[in-house]
Amino acid sequence: YQRRVRGSMKVLLVVFILFTFFFALSSGTTYYVSNDGDDSNSGKSVNSPWKTIKAVVQHLQDWHFFDNSDVLLFRRGDVFYGSMSCFAINGNTAPSTIGSYGDPAKPLPIIHGGVKISNWQKYSGNIFVSKLKDLTNTTLPTDGIIVTGDGLIRIPGRFPKKGWLRAQSQISNTGFTDGNLTQASGYWNGATIRMRSSDWTFETRQIQSFSGGKLTWNPPTSYTIPPQWGYYLDSKIELLTEMFDWFYDTSSGQLYMFFTDDPSTHEVFFALEVYGINSVTNSTIENLAFSHYTVAAVYNFREPNATIQYCQFQFMGDSAISIGSAPTSINILVKGNQISNCLGRGIIMSYVTSAVVRDNVVRDVGMIPGLGASGENGATGILVQGPARNFLIQNNTVLRTGYHGIRFDGAGHVIQNNWVTFAMMTLNDGGPYYTYQSTNNKVFNNYAGFCPGSIDGTYNQVLTAIN
Repeated sequence: YQRRVRGSMKVLLVVFILFTFFFALSSGTTYYVSNDGDDSNSGKSVNSPWKTIKAVVQHLQDWHFFDNSDVLLFRRGDVFYGSMSCFAINGNTAPSTIGSYGDPAKPLPIIHGGVKISNWQKYSGNIFVSKLKDLTNTTLPTDGIIVTGDGLIRIPGRFPKKGWLRAQSQISNTGFTDGNLTQASGYWNGATIRMRSSDWTFETRQIQSFSGGKLTWNPPTSYTIPPQWGYYLDSKIELLTEMFDWFYDTSSGQLYMFFTDDPSTHEVFFALEVYGINSVTNSTIENLAFSHYTVAAVYNFREPNATIQYCQFQFMGDSAISIGSAPTSINILVKGNQISNCLGRGIIMSYVTSAVVRDNVVRDVGMIPGLGASGENGATGILVQGPARNFLIQNNTVLRTGYHGIRFDGAGHVIQNNWVTFAMMTLNDGGPYYTYQSTNNKVFNNYAGFCPGSIDGTYNQVLTAIN
C-alpha cells in the first residue's frame, strides 16, 4: 500500500512539474517601454524598461526573441517616436498584446510617426528651410502632413490661395488647357495639380509639362477633366506667401515654410513614418494613441486574427487603420477606437472575411479638398471594399466626412445602430451609407442627418454662380 501511495505521489509530482512548465511557457513575458528607461535594460520589469521603439524593433528583428504569448507595454503619459514592423516575424513570434501600463489618470502613450522641426534656417525673406534628412534615416515620403502646435493641419502653399482655377478645354485624361495660366513655359513643371475630376473624386498628379496654358501629367487620371471643372496647384516654393504655407522638396529632403515671425516660437510637426504598427497576426493592439503617419497607424496586409481596440488616432496622411489585401484576411475586430483628422479614410478594410467594426467614433475625415487619397473611395469614414464577407458594423458614430460616412461592398453584412452626420461635405453623389453591387445585407436602425453633398469645384458651381 505504501509503495502505491509513493508511486501515486511521484506521478502527481511529475504532472505538477509538467503543468508548471507548460503554464510558464504559455503565460509569456511582459516587456515595458518608458521614456525613463534604457535600451540596454532587459525590459522585463517596470524598474528596467527599454527607452525607445528602436529597441523594440531590434528585438522584433530577432525571430527567436518574442513569443506570441508575450506582452509589450508602453508607459502612459510618454511619447515614443518611430515605427514597428512585425512582418519579418511571420506572425508567430510577435507579442500577443501591444498596449499600455502606468497611472490610468495619465493620457495614453503616444506612438508618434512625426518629427518636431526645430533646425530652421533663413532661406529668403519670410521663408525658412529645415533639412529633414539631417533628422532621420527614414525613407522620406513624397507628400507629408504638417500639424502646428495649435492642433491644425497646415496645407501646402497653393495657387490660387482659395477657390479654384478652371479647366477651359480638355485634352484627355492626361491634360487640359487653361488660357488664364500665363506663366513662362516650364513654370509649372514638377508642381502638384489637385483636381475635382468628378462628383465623387479628387485626383492628384504631378505636372510633366507646361506651355502656353497647357498642363499635362502622367499617369492618366481615372476621369477626363471636363471644361469648367476646378483644380489648384501647389508644391512650388514660389507659392509660399502666407503664414504656415509650406513646400517639401522630395529631391533634397528639405522642408520650406513661410513665417511672419520667429519660427522657433512655433511647434511644427512633420509626418515621416509610413506605418505605426505593421503586420501583426494573432495579436491585440489596445490602449495606445497614434499620431502623424503618412499612410496608416495600424496596417495589416493579409495577416489574420487581429484586434485593434480602445485606441486613439489623429493626424494621418491617409488612414488610421488599414487592413487587408487579396486574397483575404479573416477574423478582425476593430472596437471602441477614437479616430480624427485623417486626410484619406478613417478605417479601410479590403478583402476581409468575418470582421466586427463596432463602437468606434470617426470624425473629420477627408475634409480638405484635394488632399489625402487620390481617386475613388477617398474621404470616407468607414470603408469596406473588395469581395468582403460577413461584417458586423454596429454602434459607430461618424461625424464630418468629405464623402461617404460608411461604405460597405461585398455580401452578408449587418449594418445596424450606426449614427452618421455631416457626410459628403467636399464631394457629391454618395451617401451617409453607401453600397455598390452588394448582396444579402441587413441594414436597420441606423441614423443619418445633414449630408448635403458639395458642388464646390464642379461645373454646377459655375452655373449656380451665373444664376
